[in-house]
Amino acid sequence: MWGIIITGLMVIYGISAFGLLFAQDWGFNAAVFCGFLAIIIGLSVTLMSGFRYIRLEPFIAGLYLIHLAKFRHDWSS
Repeated sequence: MWGIIITGLMVIYGISAFGLLFAQDWGFNAAVFCGFLAIIIGLSVTLMSGFRYIRLEPFIAGLYLIHLAKFRHDWSS
């Protein structure tokens, strides 16, 4: 079961990277979705561990989303 979930995540991130790399109209929205997905996954892993392990991924994904928010204007033009 975990193999299917990890494979699905890799496919989603790959599609997002393709959209950003080739400047597709939907690429920016896919990247924002992947950023929020990374935050949700990182926080859920932290919660499931009982806060024994504080994960760095949600912080990095937050910085990624901040960068995308600054980049939104350039992408739409």
